[in-house]
Amino acid sequence: MIEKMMIIDAVITVLNVKSLLKDEFIGLSVNTKYKNFK
Repeated sequence: MIEKMMIIDAVITVLNVKSLLKDEFIGLSVNTKYKNFK
């Protein structure tokens, strides 16, 4: 049971990191587009 919880915890952490990275990436591309537009 504890192992299952740890696996779920790890999966949630990975998903959180992935979404954070995606947000960073989107933010960066929006920034560069904006700079190029200016």
